[in-house]
Amino acid sequence: MLLLTRAVDTARRAHTLSRRLPVLHSYGLSTTKTKFEVEPTFCILCGLCVRYCEEVKKKNAIGFIGRGTEREVVFFPEIAREECPNCEECYSLCPTGVLPSHYALAEARHST
Repeated sequence: MLLLTRAVDTARRAHTLSRRLPVLHSYGLSTTKTKFEVEPTFCILCGLCVRYCEEVKKKNAIGFIGRGTEREVVFFPEIAREECPNCEECYSLCPTGVLPSHYALAEARHST
């Protein structure tokens, strides 16, 4: 878990360095904002929460959807509504601490 925590710091340092060096323009790469810039506490897709919920708790209330750059971790409302309020053990596993907001978003989407 220490390595995952360091990954976030490394990504931030790399981003700061890339702002100082005008490399993107010279190679014709996109300079639009990435997921890293828009939301600094983004999910790093480590899968700790997904594996814990599937393998330890055997609930499958959280999982991956999408592929490639569109991949994200989501709570499945049908299961999460019943299981997650009594558990929330995956929250402490998240190296970025973004899981509670993901859960709140899933609840808000499902209630409307």
